[in-house]
Amino acid sequence: MSLFSSTLQAEARGMYNWEEGLSLARESSRAELIQLVAAADHVACVLQGSTISFALMGGFSLWLRGSRRDTHDVDIAVGCNMLQLREVLSAQQRILRPAGPVSGVMRIFVKVGGEHNPGIPELYVMVDLILCGSLGAPVDVHTASELVTATTPLGPRQFPLLNIGSILNSKLGAFFGRREASDYLDIKFITQHFADKALEPKMASEG
Repeated sequence: MSLFSSTLQAEARGMYNWEEGLSLARESSRAELIQLVAAADHVACVLQGSTISFALMGGFSLWLRGSRRDTHDVDIAVGCNMLQLREVLSAQQRILRPAGPVSGVMRIFVKVGGEHNPGIPELYVMVDLILCGSLGAPVDVHTASELVTATTPLGPRQFPLLNIGSILNSKLGAFFGRREASDYLDIKFITQHFADKALEPKMASEG
C-alpha cells in the first residue's frame, strides 16, 4: 500500500494503526521548523479551547529559547488524563490519533500546510502529548512552566514552555536513560545559556 493510500485511510478514520504510524513517523522526520511551529500553533489552540494546561518540552522548546539543534517533532506535557485527551482529539479533523490503547504518551500527527497554512508544504507533523509524571513531564505542568515569546518562521509566538529547571531535569533523565547525542547537546545548551536558572530549583530546595 502506498503512503498516499495509507494516509487517506487513516484520515477517513481520524486514527492510525501501527503500520500507518511507522509511515507517518518516517515522513514527519523531514519536518522543517516552520511546520513544527504550525503544528504547535494548532495543538496549543485545541488544548487552550478545552482548558487543558500544557507546556512545550523537548528539543523544540529549547529551539524557541535559542538553541539551533536540528529537531523534527514537538513534545508537549499535558495536564489531563488519557480519556480526556481522546475525547478532545476525537473531534479534530487535522489530527490523527492512535487507534489502539496507549499509556503515558499519546503520539499524534498534525496536518499542516496546504489550505490550513498557505505557503507551507503540506505534512503530518509528529507531536507527542505526554501526561504529567510520564517520560520527564513534571507532576504539575502549571507550576513547572513559564510563558516565553520567541521569534519563529511564522512571526512572534508566545508558548508556555517547561521552565529551565524542569526541562533540565527532563533532559538529564532522558540522557541517562538512552544516551542520545541530542539530549547531551540540549543539556550543554541549557548549562551554557541558562546556568543561573538551572540552579534555581536546587537553591530553593536547599534554602
